[in-house]
Amino acid sequence: MRLIIQTSSATFGLGLLSDTGALLHEIHAKDCTTQSKNLGDLFHALMDGAGCTLADIVEICVDLGPGGLSSTRAGVSFANALAFAGSVGLSGVSALELLMLEARKTSALPICSMRPAQGGLAFWAFYIEGRLEGVGCDQPDAVLGQLIESRGEIAVAGPLARLRLDPQALNGLHRMEIDPPGLDIFSQATRRPPADVGGVAVLEPITSAEGLGPV
Repeated sequence: MRLIIQTSSATFGLGLLSDTGALLHEIHAKDCTTQSKNLGDLFHALMDGAGCTLADIVEICVDLGPGGLSSTRAGVSFANALAFAGSVGLSGVSALELLMLEARKTSALPICSMRPAQGGLAFWAFYIEGRLEGVGCDQPDAVLGQLIESRGEIAVAGPLARLRLDPQALNGLHRMEIDPPGLDIFSQATRRPPADVGGVAVLEPITSAEGLGPV
C-alpha cells in the first residue's frame, strides 16, 4: 500500500492507496485543531482503523505544496522522517496538479490551478488536457485575464474565496472552488523524486515558482 499525506490545504488528510491506486482508507482533520497538528496521532488513527502497520507501506507520497507553508513543511518533514524510519519509498506531488486533476473530474476546459501566496500574489499552473503549459507566482486577476485573452474560456480551480478575485473583471472564467482536492487523485499525479542527502532520501516543500515546473 501507499500512504498519502496532504497538509497544504485547509483540511489535513491522510489515506491509504492500494497497489492499483484505489483509495482504501482515509482520515481528515481541520488544521485549526490540536489533533490535526499532531500528524503522528492522525497516522496512528488511520493505521489502527485500517488494521495496518508501517511494515505494510511500500511508499509514502506527500503533497509538497505550494500551500500553507508551516503546515506543508510539517507534512513533508513527517513524510521524510517516516520514510527513513520505515525504510520505505518516498515521493512528492504538486498541490497545483492535484487541484487540476480534481477539476478535470467535471470540466474539460483548460484549467488554471491557483493557491494564495504572500503579498496578494498567487501560485499558478496552467493545464490544457492535463498537460502543463505554464507556471508562475503573480497577481491572480492579471494572470487569468491574460489566459482568457489568449485561450478563451478557461476554468480556475483552488481556494478561490481566499484569492479574492475581481468578480467583474473576468468574463469567460469558470470558477471551481476546491480545497482540498480528493485523496483519490494522488494516484494520478506525477511523482516527484526525493533528493539524496548523504544517502538519505529527502523531499523539500515547493515554496517558489521555480519548484512548480515539470519533473
